[in-house]
Amino acid sequence: MKLSTRDFAGLRTLSVGHVTHDRYGEQIVPGGCAYYGAQTFHQLGAQTQLLTAVGDDFLAYEALALFETHVLKGGNTTVFSNIYPPGEPRLQIVETQAPSIAPAQLPAKFRGADVLFVAPVMGELMEPGWVAAANARIACAGLQGFLKIGAEPLGGGRRVRALPEMIDPALLHGFDAVFLSEEDVAMVGMPEFLDQIISSVPIVAVTDGENGCTIYEGGSSFRLGVFPSNTVDPTGAGDTFAAGMSLGLGLGWSTLDAARLGTAAASVIVEGWGAQTASDLKQTFERFADIAIQNH
Repeated sequence: MKLSTRDFAGLRTLSVGHVTHDRYGEQIVPGGCAYYGAQTFHQLGAQTQLLTAVGDDFLAYEALALFETHVLKGGNTTVFSNIYPPGEPRLQIVETQAPSIAPAQLPAKFRGADVLFVAPVMGELMEPGWVAAANARIACAGLQGFLKIGAEPLGGGRRVRALPEMIDPALLHGFDAVFLSEEDVAMVGMPEFLDQIISSVPIVAVTDGENGCTIYEGGSSFRLGVFPSNTVDPTGAGDTFAAGMSLGLGLGWSTLDAARLGTAAASVIVEGWGAQTASDLKQTFERFADIAIQNH
């Protein structure tokens, strides 16, 4: 299958969630699940809309100029630091948080997209009803930000921890596919958690870094490997995977081929700091054919 941006030009996509300030030492760069999703949609050729909330202190409006963006402004921008201790789970610190976003705040012109990507970073989209409000043809969600809260004080902010209870099943109603990581599953620490998600949503993708991903659908599962890449920063890999796979589903591809597209896209984004390599995401098309299924 030979791909190019022309294959996705007819798709209208909507990404929802906070665009953040991510700290890399003294440097602040834009981040957030919805931002990585929008970058993926845009760079692969789709029409891209973004609904976000930022603070009066937001510094990255230039990065949002790539998309048709509706910005809710007030308070403080969400600020994260990500620390990756060798051989240990990621340590994530949140300093401040922007206001929550409700489905009623979705502009009318953003409704009816081909692909909806609901992608919170930490609890900003907890009000149910996004699927109904967006009325998209394919509705997808990144679960990471539904599972987290800022807990005990640490390093000038709060250490990010799992919610103390199971996710509200009402939040999952109507979604065609959801995405999470093995890190998320381990963080939640409840044996029944993943089974609950699999029983609630038709397609569930669980990423596992350099070990690839597992896709659950219709009572069966399969695993995909990764494209060998030089990982510089894994931040945003799962979000890029989710957006790429969502695009494939939006075109009516098989779940397998959609997952291969997401895997290829993720292999590009990890090769730079933050979203530094977003402009290289067109390499996804060259890498797509080399993503191998491991078992079925």
